[in-house]
Amino acid sequence: MNRLVLFALLTLMLSPSLSYAQSPLDLPRKSPLAGVTFQIGFTEIDIRYSSPAIRGRSLWGNLVPYDQVWRAGANEATVISFSEPVQIQGQPLAAGRYSFFAIPRAEGDWTAIFNSDTTQWGAYAYDESQDVLRVNVPADTLCAPEERLHYYLSDTDLGEGTLCLRWESRQFCLHIVTPFMDRVARHLQETVAQLEPAARWRPYAETAEYLSSSETHLSYALSYAIESTARFDHSWNWWIRAQIEASSGDFAGAVISANRAINAGLKDSADSFFQSNQASIRTKITDWSSRAR
Repeated sequence: MNRLVLFALLTLMLSPSLSYAQSPLDLPRKSPLAGVTFQIGFTEIDIRYSSPAIRGRSLWGNLVPYDQVWRAGANEATVISFSEPVQIQGQPLAAGRYSFFAIPRAEGDWTAIFNSDTTQWGAYAYDESQDVLRVNVPADTLCAPEERLHYYLSDTDLGEGTLCLRWESRQFCLHIVTPFMDRVARHLQETVAQLEPAARWRPYAETAEYLSSSETHLSYALSYAIESTARFDHSWNWWIRAQIEASSGDFAGAVISANRAINAGLKDSADSFFQSNQASIRTKITDWSSRAR
């Protein structure tokens, strides 16, 4: 048999397997692609991952070994991006894209890892020297098991939130703090600079009212309310200040500010805010006066 005939026979024999390897058949992934995007404060956070299922397998300590770096997903490495610098569990992390890994443990805290190499497959080529941040975080037991791995993002306060990974009966959540107040202050300054001096009291009042819903930011809210009332007497900004002082436990100060709101409203016959709210302001003065004693 000459070489040409032998080559033809080998090509014919191998062609089925070659055809199989290059099959155009396109089936869905067993661990489908998933993602979540959420804005905490001014900061956009995006997570892209593959979501594996338990499918009756023994998970923690078996399919996912303890004390080893785990891809925290399936297939390609999970990738998380932050549009601004943040703090994770109190530790700084620069804006950018990171691959995300975890080290599960049978007892004690787990370790969450942010790594600079976002092109890797799983954790097979994981390089610890590329780690940007490692933080320890408690792992909790879920009330009801989750068949598929999922990530959840949510805000917990103005400019703060959590990133949670849940799978089977376990979860861990990372606390995220964004540069929210820095952005608020900068935005306020830019807005005020564009206004005529007589109108500059209003953005301070608006910012104070916005921040007053958060106990964490009451001191900032009060400082902006004080700045507003220093610039202009209006029933609205004095009433905002009074409510913040009451929320801070300063009922004596709240009574003084509420009375200033009434005085400002009585001086301005066109003050529609005062006309609509004077009854509730007077009721609060009575309540706060009794609590200030």
